[in-house]
Amino acid sequence: MNNRIKYLRENLYMTQQEMSKKLNIARSTYSEYENGDTIPPLEKLCMISKICNVNLDYILGLNKDKTPYGPILDFEKAKLLYNIKKLRLAHNYSKTYLGKLTSYDRSAITRYESGELKVSVAFIIKISFISSNLFNFQIMIFL
Repeated sequence: MNNRIKYLRENLYMTQQEMSKKLNIARSTYSEYENGDTIPPLEKLCMISKICNVNLDYILGLNKDKTPYGPILDFEKAKLLYNIKKLRLAHNYSKTYLGKLTSYDRSAITRYESGELKVSVAFIIKISFISSNLFNFQIMIFL
């Protein structure tokens, strides 16, 4: 993911300083994203996706198609939580089973679905890989 973020920024002929300003973060924080030291929060990934005019699946390395999703890239927490639960229930997964598939425990799944715990980008990546492999599914359903 970090290589793609750097590649996209460079293709726009932007410096790290310019990109970090658009993201409202320090340049050092953005540098950590590109170096792979820190995983950007989902909100920042959505912003990068919009700035670079590519889809989030491409940034996350889920596919090679850069085609943007369109105007629905704004991060919606309620929709994200609803779709995590919807996916789990549609495939008759228990919270425990989904936890095993994603390497998270049942209580984390419960807290993600209720909104008590901020959904991590790592979790979104894992659930996207699982769902895309099993159900021909893109990350867009979560956003």
